[in-house]
Amino acid sequence: MEAKRKARRHKVLMGWTRIADFLKCSVATAKRREREGLPVVRVGGVVCSLPEDINAWLKSRGRRRRGARAG
Repeated sequence: MEAKRKARRHKVLMGWTRIADFLKCSVATAKRREREGLPVVRVGGVVCSLPEDINAWLKSRGRRRRGARAG
């Protein structure tokens, strides 16, 4: 059980489409977020990011993940 949790925690988002889906935004918006500091890495021409890195970046900006609104 613990191994599955660890594997999920380290799931890599590969490509702008998956990163945008995680952020619940368009690919164009995800690319704009990169210019604003969204943590991504290019590996062999593919853009990658870790969900926990994105969540930490969003938290540092005072925003909630996946477009959640305050009550």
